Amino acid sequence: MSENKSLFVWNNRSYSATELVDLQEVPEYIATVQSALRFCLSQDSQWTLQTSGSTGAPKTLALSRAMIYGSARATLDAFELVPGSTAALVLPAKYIGGFIMVVRAFIGQLTLHLCEPRALPEVPEGLDFVSMTPAQFIALQEAGKPLKVKTLLLGGSALASRFDSASYQGVYLGYGMTETASHVALRPLGSPIYTAVGSTGFSVNTDECLCISAPCQMAEITYADFAKLDIRIGHVTQAEPYPEARVPAIKLWVDFGGDLGIKKSSAQLTAHYTPEALVGTQVLAVVNFPPSIV
Repeated sequence: MSENKSLFVWNNRSYSATELVDLQEVPEYIATVQSALRFCLSQDSQWTLQTSGSTGAPKTLALSRAMIYGSARATLDAFELVPGSTAALVLPAKYIGGFIMVVRAFIGQLTLHLCEPRALPEVPEGLDFVSMTPAQFIALQEAGKPLKVKTLLLGGSALASRFDSASYQGVYLGYGMTETASHVALRPLGSPIYTAVGSTGFSVNTDECLCISAPCQMAEITYADFAKLDIRIGHVTQAEPYPEARVPAIKLWVDFGGDLGIKKSSAQLTAHYTPEALVGTQVLAVVNFPPSIV
């Protein structure tokens, strides 16, 4: 594994991830950064976070490493942040906004300046990327201290309409929450249109609820894991629309022959196939997954 070259700047000194984790007697906001980095340096499959309460009663959620890393990578790609890019942390890392910023810095090998979380944050000039709350952004504007950074991402609450202006160049508003491991869509200030981040997809179900599909970075598996899969070739004998599915799909009846016979499943193929076009085709399928409700 290649050396991780992310840097964390605190008290005018730069630290590697492992060096920062080893520091003793640090303030609470640095201790939360250390906790986030311990997750990055570990093999833990998930991380538990407390929601801030901005979208309802505070609660504890467990997010998978794949989901966390997928979200972080999508933001790095969306804003073209590359190894060596500079950023600042002005949010507490015990909540998703600050935690995911630490993860972005680690996997993106950024140089992250660790600033004490304040209502009126002090941010170094000339950075490539900063993420903060709308309240912090407004406080800086009203104090006559506009940020001099390339890209600013706002999230965590609504932004007052008087500040939602295209005159703030390079400032974006994110749509997301702890449950989605930070934002899943972005829009520049002054624009009413959000753009999905990465491979995120949106749909509305029959109850007119917004459904978010956010494919995440896949975790590595071993050959032993792969060898557990029972993969068979089957013939599609019947296919029907599946409009009640949470994500548009097609019901499939697949004949695997022998001891398996006909199995019922569904596939999210509506963008490429009609049910009629699938009848008579051959498919590869894993037949030893447990039953699930779609």
